[in-house]
Amino acid sequence: MNLLRALDSRNVLYRQHQTNLNEISICCPFCEERKESEDTRFRLGINIQNGLAHCFNCGWKARAPYTWEALNRVFNVTLESAFGEVDVAQEEEEKEHQQIFEPLPQGFCLLRWQETLKAPLDEFEAAAKVYLERRGVTEKQVRQKKIGYCTSGKFAYRILFPVWDETKKFCGVVGRDWTGKQKLRYLNSKGLEKVFYNAHKMAKWTGQVHIYLAEGIFDALALERAGEKSVALLGSSLTESQLSSLQKFININLMADADGPGLVSILKTADILSDAEKRVKVIFPINGKKDAAEMLDGEIKKALTQNNYSYDAQLAFRIRHAEEKLKMGEKPFWA
Repeated sequence: MNLLRALDSRNVLYRQHQTNLNEISICCPFCEERKESEDTRFRLGINIQNGLAHCFNCGWKARAPYTWEALNRVFNVTLESAFGEVDVAQEEEEKEHQQIFEPLPQGFCLLRWQETLKAPLDEFEAAAKVYLERRGVTEKQVRQKKIGYCTSGKFAYRILFPVWDETKKFCGVVGRDWTGKQKLRYLNSKGLEKVFYNAHKMAKWTGQVHIYLAEGIFDALALERAGEKSVALLGSSLTESQLSSLQKFININLMADADGPGLVSILKTADILSDAEKRVKVIFPINGKKDAAEMLDGEIKKALTQNNYSYDAQLAFRIRHAEEKLKMGEKPFWA
């Protein structure tokens, strides 16, 4: 199996060298085995052409074929060489993928949740952690989603959420400012409007499940904590590529943001899904909350069961009317 495909299949993030595409770096999986602090800064360099590897944190090093054998063990993949057999169709697909999406930013670091005596959290890591805790994100989600942060380049002082597509190919990152001082709260890698956040989980979901579609990443993470299968739009409305990803699903539930732009987005998305003959329901926040990210798990579960509406022409009219009421400071129909 191709090394990069193997890493993608296990959601292992890697950086490619800016000038030498044969050089990549990953967070070293051997550091803790060797009694060193966890590597979150991509200190293991690997030459995918000759198999030479060296970690600048714990000192682990190897050359082919031992490099591949060690990676096989820790990532549970079948890796016989750097490139494996060349599949022309797959190579063309990967080239097209690289033209659409951006690689992992060079300054990306995985976010640690717990500091250690050997490696306390630095001020930036601590600030990012405080922000995520305030937004309800858990340590489990940080580790499972490979959530990180950046302090240099165009994504500086942002929490970074890696995004994979349904085939587990890395597509880029969503960057959320944690300082409150940047002009743009969110900054996305190019091409992300073609995929969902959490798309890499969709392949395991059967077409009969109720999938929850949220406007933002924090909403999707909140729905996930409440036990639901959720994805997030990475744009203002559903794109043709995203609609194609939903082809096998029948029941699609839209988690609304209770503000003007959110309602406009819900109407656009619901109309597209209805035209595609999906069974669409719209769920509204309760207790005066603006969106799923503001609600507690219990509130989300209550909203899903008691504040959901089947989408049809009548509901569309009520949503448009609610948008006008919100502008005038009046309560909408679901409040």
